[in-house]
Amino acid sequence: MNVDQARAAILAAVPRGFERTAAAYIADRCFAPGDILSLDRQPFTVDREIHFGFIDLEAGRNWAHACKCVLCNCADHGIEIRPLSFPPELGGDRRLVLIVAGDDVPEWAILNG
Repeated sequence: MNVDQARAAILAAVPRGFERTAAAYIADRCFAPGDILSLDRQPFTVDREIHFGFIDLEAGRNWAHACKCVLCNCADHGIEIRPLSFPPELGGDRRLVLIVAGDDVPEWAILNG
């Protein structure tokens, strides 16, 4: 899966009813097997090359709220969606790049990476 296909898969993972309140992101580069990031404040070791997507379903809400990550396989078109309650920590100098923000997402709630 290339980066454009991964962006499309991440956008497709935004559930109906959250289009106005969601902000969707993609990591600025792929993760490789063995890379470690933090999902819901727990270490997560990547087991395959992936494009990493994050969707804040209720951007602008404080503390724990509905989020999800989308793991898009680089080698094929497989995706894995995991529910989250907190934004991920990507580690190193990686950052999240905004794909789209719903009309009701306040500007201050957009993650800067």
